[in-house]
This record gives sequence, C-alpha cells and structure tokens, in this order.
Amino acid sequence: MAAAPHGGRCLTTTKSKPEREPPIPPGAKLGILVYAPPAAPGFRHAVELAAAARRRGVAVYFYCLDDAVTGLGDAGIAALAAADVKLFACAYAAHRRGLPLTGPALYSGLGMVTDILTATDRVVGFN
Repeated sequence: MAAAPHGGRCLTTTKSKPEREPPIPPGAKLGILVYAPPAAPGFRHAVELAAAARRRGVAVYFYCLDDAVTGLGDAGIAALAAADVKLFACAYAAHRRGLPLTGPALYSGLGMVTDILTATDRVVGFN
C-alpha cells in the first residue's frame, strides 16, 4: 500500500500479479468491499477471506455494493454475521434493485465506505 500525498493510504492496482503481502495480524481491522454478484467467484472469495480473517481474530468490515447486495441472503453472509463480521450494504444499490432494507447488514451510503477506508488497517475489493 502506497502513502498518499495527504499522509493517508491509497491502493494501487496493476494488471500484473500482485505482490504477496504479509498476513494481517490478529486484532487488526480488515475492510472488504464487494461489487461482484453472488454467483461470481469474487463474491465467494470475499466471503471466504472474511471467514478466514475472523478465525484469525481479525476484525472484519464487509461492505456490499452494486450487484453484491443481491447476495445478502446467502448462507455465507449469514455465517459471517454469526461470526461477528460487521456487515454493511449500499442502501442505494438495494433500492435500485427493489430489495427491502432488512436483513443482516446495516444499510448505508458512501460515507460508510469512507469510514471503512480510513479506519481499517487493510482494504481489499472484489469485483
């Protein structure tokens, strides 16, 4: 993760194979942003990463955006809620898809994404 000009952190992406980062230590905070629909591999990878991080004692903040909001009824999401993963979902994305704003996630806007980006030790995204 590179240092941003304002002293914060920023993510850089490339088409090449990413460098392997050291595992996030127990007690750290991990933000996971998911854009992928539930049928996509990215959605399942995000759920599996969140579950693995919780087993290691990492605090996980999981935010569903765009098509990922349609997966909030997924059994994997229910398991994350039971494992004390903090679940959030984009209220606008759910509204646009005609989904009720109920379930295991706290519905919010982009302000919550900003909070996750600034309050966690590492952030990953799945599309």
